[in-house]
Amino acid sequence: MARDMDSMMRDMDRLFDSVFTSKGSGPVMDVVRTKDEYRLSLDVAGYRAEELGAYMEDHVLHVKGEPHKEDEEGRRYIVRERRHGGFERSL
Repeated sequence: MARDMDSMMRDMDRLFDSVFTSKGSGPVMDVVRTKDEYRLSLDVAGYRAEELGAYMEDHVLHVKGEPHKEDEEGRRYIVRERRHGGFERSL
């Protein structure tokens, strides 16, 4: 079992190396490997928790954000630099 886990961790390392050598679209992401797990951190300023999700499909992790439309009546942005569209990152 330990050998299977080691093999899986090596496969994940290779996958992350290939995925992160080029920039994807969507929020920037950090991935940290510990002895027992991987931890992902994404910059998702402006998103609420209920607008974010993650799921596994065919051994691929998908992380997505779908912002709800806000009532913009009475608002006029002077500067708007944060991304407000949906995104999906896969690794």
